[in-house]
Amino acid sequence: MADNAKTAAASISGLKHLATPRAKAKLAQLCGAGQPEYIRQMAIPALADLGDPAYCSTMLDIARESHEYSRFIAVRAAGYLCGAKALPLIKSQLVSTNPSHRFEAAYALGDSHSRKAVSLLIPLLLDPDANVRDAARNSLATLAHRRAKRKQSAQETYRNWTSWWASHKTTAPIYSINACSGPRPLP
Repeated sequence: MADNAKTAAASISGLKHLATPRAKAKLAQLCGAGQPEYIRQMAIPALADLGDPAYCSTMLDIARESHEYSRFIAVRAAGYLCGAKALPLIKSQLVSTNPSHRFEAAYALGDSHSRKAVSLLIPLLLDPDANVRDAARNSLATLAHRRAKRKQSAQETYRNWTSWWASHKTTAPIYSINACSGPRPLP
């Protein structure tokens, strides 16, 4: 079914549900450059959701080589599957003049379960684009399980996070996106 162009899209959820080594390999194939973009956009998160770090290099390659929307999906998937290994790629997106690149990079950092990601996210709290600032706040909440107690200006949020991180950067637990407890308020 996955080999037929007419039914490949319908096979993706079944392959994800199977989660066997052969199913993962087929999903990786459907993520490839030779596939239609809509198939890739469905296959990349399906493969990432399986959480197999063996596909880290696959996601990094897609994120580096693709110029379609699948690149952004693969950046997030790389954050999740590769953790700190994905940081150089993600960091390269943070300097883009395109806010969409910074937005996706901010969420990828939140998916990375990496202590180093916090230091990369804090400056994004002052990004000129409101969506990037929101993505940075959400990713920091994911990683540190901390949120502002009330609505704050970007500058106040930045100061609070900078202060908190300066005193907790070596001791604060860092959470993955799969951690079940919710964010606690920042002091």
